[in-house]
Parts: sequence; C-alpha cells; structure tokens
Amino acid sequence: MPRRRIEEDEQVVSRAMRELAEGPAATGPLPDPSFIWWKAQLLRRFEAEREAAAPLEVGDRFHIAAAVLGAVALAGGAWNQLPRLTFNSTEALGIMLGGVVLVSVFAVAAIDAIRED
Repeated sequence: MPRRRIEEDEQVVSRAMRELAEGPAATGPLPDPSFIWWKAQLLRRFEAEREAAAPLEVGDRFHIAAAVLGAVALAGGAWNQLPRLTFNSTEALGIMLGGVVLVSVFAVAAIDAIRED
C-alpha cells in the first residue's frame, strides 16, 4: 500500500475518533438484551458456516485446476489430429466434451470470482 494512502487512512480514522470523543454520550435507551443475544448467536452461526465451508472452497479450486489441466491435456492430444481436419465420431465427441468442460470450468471460475467480490 502506498505511503500516501496509509497517511490518508490514518487521518480519516483520527478525525472519526475525535468526532466520536467530542460527541455526546448515547442518551437513548439501551437495546433489548435478548436482541443482543440473538444477534450474537446469529453471528456465531455465520462464522461456523464460513469455517465449515472453507475446506469446500479449497476443494472447488482444486477441482477447477484439475479440470483446466484435463482440458489442456485433451487439447494437446487433439492438436496432433488437427492437420488432417477429419475426425471419427469418437474423436469429435471427445473434442466437444473437452470444449464443454473447458467452458464450464471458466464459467464456474468466473461465477466464483464474482461471488467473492
């Protein structure tokens, strides 16, 4: 992170902390304790779900990488056949399936990248 950006962030935080210190103390009623407990339980559940899903995300990335490598290997194998430009039905089916796998892997990776943002 550039030094200038860090200094700007520090100024923003310092200004916000000064405004918080100078402002009046909370004069309204405190929230209901059961609401605070409910919110804490909800946050705890969300954190547990995130921790449980972490290995699945790693597995998803591994499977995407394996599918890309498989598609590249399939494309490399089909590359030998390109000069003759004619394929038997089995070869054509294999090439089409490889293309479908490659497109679907890129689609899943794009969806995953969009979901993370």
